[in-house]
Amino acid sequence: MNGAKKQSEKLVPSAVGRLVKRTGADTTLKNAMRDGAQFAWVPQGDTCAFCLTLASRGWQYMSKEALKNGHAEHIHANSDCQYAIRFDSNSTIEGYDPEKYKKIYDFAPGKDSDKKINNLRRMLSGPNSLTIDQLDFIIDAYNSPKEFFNIEASKLYEKLAEKGFVITPLKRGTLKGIDYLDGGGFGTNYLGDGYLQYHPKESSHHKSEYYKLSSGKGSHRYKTNGDEIFD
Repeated sequence: MNGAKKQSEKLVPSAVGRLVKRTGADTTLKNAMRDGAQFAWVPQGDTCAFCLTLASRGWQYMSKEALKNGHAEHIHANSDCQYAIRFDSNSTIEGYDPEKYKKIYDFAPGKDSDKKINNLRRMLSGPNSLTIDQLDFIIDAYNSPKEFFNIEASKLYEKLAEKGFVITPLKRGTLKGIDYLDGGGFGTNYLGDGYLQYHPKESSHHKSEYYKLSSGKGSHRYKTNGDEIFD
């Protein structure tokens, strides 16, 4: 009984915080509906999969249907995300990028929202998980490989480092374990079994330097001008 009491005491501040935040959000959304304003869910900090999904919807007009039983949707105490409203289409919130969130949501596997959200959770917190900015970056390799891989290896290395990817030497072949700065290749793991690598011309089966993008669904190789290599 004492354990249950202690557990309840720990949950009280979180529950109160959630209710306080929901009350504020309710007021914001009801005012938006009254005044004909648009609203958006704006992520802050470490955004969860559900918050990212809400943010991907962009700016929209408030309606009774948008409130769940008269309350704002998905309010939790440990989130810094919040609703914002605007009265004209030219106004925006610094850092709010619904197109980026929509791109990530669309990339997540799943035929319905529940499945997509579950997969987003794995992408954001599972093995070899990525931040939102890292996801946005790596998705371009799939959506626009011609443009993504049309880059010098040193520049791609710099971009990966700037975005916080864990970069390692190649794991196989004669260049295994040799750092890129010492003449080797480089690679980074992402989203479970995903792997992006650069292989220099030395010991290359393709007789030239190339990039490789692989996952459980297969592998693709690209020249440094973005052209795909077909064996």
